[in-house]
Amino acid sequence: MVDFHRHNEVELTLLVEGRLVYQFNNSRVVVPPQQLSLFWGGIPHRWAEWSGKMELRVVCLPMPFFTRIPFSNDFLRSVLGGRFFSGPPDSLDAFDCLLMERWSRELGKPSLREIARLEIEARVRRLALNGTPHAQSPPSKSGTDALSTLLGLMCRKAEEPLTFTEMAVQAGLHPKYAQRLFKKHCGISPLHYLHQLRIGHAQRLLATTDKSMLTIAYECGFSSPSQFYRVFHRISGQQPGKYRQRCHPGFGPA
Repeated sequence: MVDFHRHNEVELTLLVEGRLVYQFNNSRVVVPPQQLSLFWGGIPHRWAEWSGKMELRVVCLPMPFFTRIPFSNDFLRSVLGGRFFSGPPDSLDAFDCLLMERWSRELGKPSLREIARLEIEARVRRLALNGTPHAQSPPSKSGTDALSTLLGLMCRKAEEPLTFTEMAVQAGLHPKYAQRLFKKHCGISPLHYLHQLRIGHAQRLLATTDKSMLTIAYECGFSSPSQFYRVFHRISGQQPGKYRQRCHPGFGPA
């Protein structure tokens, strides 16, 4: 993973052996060994450094599963804003590797799938309760410095009603150059990525609040409710009302 990539799941990562450094936005994170870590894969990320010998365990959590877990709003906002969380060293560390291996087997078995999901939810809730955003440092000088600056700014200002052109200018880049740079390293258009960030925040609000669709649309940076509905359906495959119902069956379909 030497190039930036992204996906719309939350990653649980456990570095069993070796050294691994991730680059997110305009910062670098040294993955702590033998400690469960968590981050949202929707933020473009890549391996910046890694050891020749490395053992890594990864479990990807779909966004509908993750956002319906009763986390604090601050925790969800931090995760969707690109923060990398690691749990403090505790007595569970020795079991996490075994647990992740078992989850990977049992999630494929209908009779055990729900049990595995409940175990994953409990473990992630404990991490959210006791974990802290991991230390982040500026990236080393490289050809992707300009992109890292732009990614960081987009994540910080995704909920503001700004266009990509305005964000590129604020990052000190010519908009056309920023578009070419983004497409080359991330493989998608910057507008599509900006929409994904905004939908990620909308999913958080749908799962954790009873705010109206109109309020959520504007709070997530969309110019109109119709744009919000259209983009949400394109990215998630369902309407926001249906998504809210999946997270909270008691809500109506509106």
